[in-house]
Amino acid sequence: MMSPGDARVTIATWEASLKWSRPLKLAEDPEIVKALHENSRGQLRPLIESLREVALWKLDHPKAQANYKNINNLLMGNL
Repeated sequence: MMSPGDARVTIATWEASLKWSRPLKLAEDPEIVKALHENSRGQLRPLIESLREVALWKLDHPKAQANYKNINNLLMGNL
């Protein structure tokens, strides 16, 4: 099981691999890291799946802010 710190590093590494011109900087927001970590129950595969959902959501909604409220709503199925 991953610690929140491990999740933060994984999130940052994953996002860097996207090489987006405007990175979301998800790993810089402790609330977002906590939400992603809790949603994945500290497991790598569910974390990566959640990150894919975030990326797809952002591609579908390029003007939306990747903040805690929106990410949490996405994870809870409210977006």
